[in-house]
Amino acid sequence: MNLWEIEITGDASDLVDLTHWLPSGPVHLISRNATVLLTGERFEFECDHRMVYDLATRVCADLTAAGRVMHILENPLVPTVVHQMQSDGSRISRGFVLSDLRAGFRVKRAVPDGAGQNALQAIMTELNGSPHLQAAIEASSGRPITWPRLYRALEEVEAYLEDSVSNVGLCSVSDRDRLKHSANSAEVAGVDARHHIGHSKPPRKPMSLHEASELVRTLIEGAAQLMASSRGAA
Repeated sequence: MNLWEIEITGDASDLVDLTHWLPSGPVHLISRNATVLLTGERFEFECDHRMVYDLATRVCADLTAAGRVMHILENPLVPTVVHQMQSDGSRISRGFVLSDLRAGFRVKRAVPDGAGQNALQAIMTELNGSPHLQAAIEASSGRPITWPRLYRALEEVEAYLEDSVSNVGLCSVSDRDRLKHSANSAEVAGVDARHHIGHSKPPRKPMSLHEASELVRTLIEGAAQLMASSRGAA
C-alpha cells in the first residue's frame, strides 16, 4: 500500500470549510501549511502518480457535485500536485496542468460542528458503491437547475433506497407528490414540464423550482446518511 496526498485548488474559503465537512472517511481532506490535501484509503492501492491523479480528478468531480447540491461550494475543485509519501518523511511529487476554474453563484452553508458523521462524509462514502446516488448527485448538481433533472434525481434516490422517500421517512407523501406533479405539469414547470399542457393537472399547492431543489438536496443527504448508518450497524 502507498500513502498519497493530493494538493487541490478551488475557492480558498471553500477549501477551509471542506476540511471541516470531510475530516475523515475513505477520502478526506487535511490542511497542512496552508495547503489543503486530499487523501484516504481509496488511494492506497494505486501504484503511480498518474493513476492517483486520475482517481483524484474523479473524486474532486464527485466532491464538487455533492458540494453544489449541499450548498457548500459552487466552483470546481481541481487536483494539482500528487505526493507519494515515503517512510523517511520525504515525498516524491509530480505536478499536473491546472484546469480553468469556472466562477459561479454560490450560497454557502455553515460548517458542521464535528459531532458524528455529517452528510458530505456519508455521501462521499456511499458514492463509491452506488451508481444511483451518483446519478442523483449529477442530475441535481447540473446548472441551470431544471425540473427534469430534479425528477430524475428523485427517481435515482428511490432506486438507491429501493423504496420511496416518503416510506422511509425522508419527506411526507404530500411533498413527494407535489414535486412529481409540479415537474409533470406544464402549468407549473413550463417548457421543462415532462408532459404537454393539459396532460397533468397541477397540484393544489404547486412547488417552486427552488423549493423542489431544496427538497431533493435534503433527500440526497438523508438517503446517504440513512444508508451509511444502516451499513455501519450491519
